[in-house]
Amino acid sequence: MTHGLAERVADRSFATMKPLDVAILCSVFLAGFAGTAAPGEMKMALDSTTDPRLFAVRFARYGYNPMKTISIDPKGGVRFQLPAATPAVQETMLYSFFALAGDFEIVAGYEWTNVTSPREGHGVRCGFEVVVEGDPTPASMTIERGQWPEAKRDGYLVYRGTLNAEKKRMSNEEYFEPAKARKGKLAMRREKDEIVCLAANSPKEELRELCRLPFTERTIRKIRLFVDQGGSPTTLDIKFPEFCVRAEEITGGIPRRDQPFGWGRWLMWGGFAVVGTVLFILYRREKRAEREGG
Repeated sequence: MTHGLAERVADRSFATMKPLDVAILCSVFLAGFAGTAAPGEMKMALDSTTDPRLFAVRFARYGYNPMKTISIDPKGGVRFQLPAATPAVQETMLYSFFALAGDFEIVAGYEWTNVTSPREGHGVRCGFEVVVEGDPTPASMTIERGQWPEAKRDGYLVYRGTLNAEKKRMSNEEYFEPAKARKGKLAMRREKDEIVCLAANSPKEELRELCRLPFTERTIRKIRLFVDQGGSPTTLDIKFPEFCVRAEEITGGIPRRDQPFGWGRWLMWGGFAVVGTVLFILYRREKRAEREGG
């Protein structure tokens, strides 16, 4: 029976197809649809190297005179330039208009084009942060390349952020590794409820794992790509020549997993039930017709 179905489909002679054949085709289609939604598969992507307008369209600017200090490269990438006389601001950044659901991976290339070592303040740095908002507790994870005046530290830093009872942001350092690289890559990968932080000391070097930290499976509401003078009158010129995000779901609205009713999933399984019932009825009818005809 399936051999005859394949021949009729190949010949596009749908008029000759039996009702049972049509039902079988529907079940095959639904099975294929279900297979495309495998959990953990990062099937959506945004990449500044293939979409040069990524930073201009999907991010907003914030910080010191952002329309002048942040410039978008027409070929993709972004550049932050802060003069030494910049008044103290917390950070100058781009933050995303989109959310990430499920497992994800973020990779950002960086270049310290011209950065003066700080003599005061809390460190000159660049990197990115992922932010979870709402109940039960807002949280964030940050990876950065920086230079800090205390003990003349220079390298990669990973820290987690939460809000305390007074709704003040608290950051806890989780990992530090010395590094002198002027060009490299920073990366984060979420695997269920764990964040893997990675780095590379050159653009061509393979990413290597720095640390793994427990996090949350909740939706990432914002990605913040930032630079910070750390309260020091320090010249800062930093580029992010590439930025890539891969995730199970990237959306400007509410991810499917956060919607109160998973209509797509219910419709899919409802379709399986209907097609299964129709298959059984048509199979019985076809067998009865074969017996009566024989």
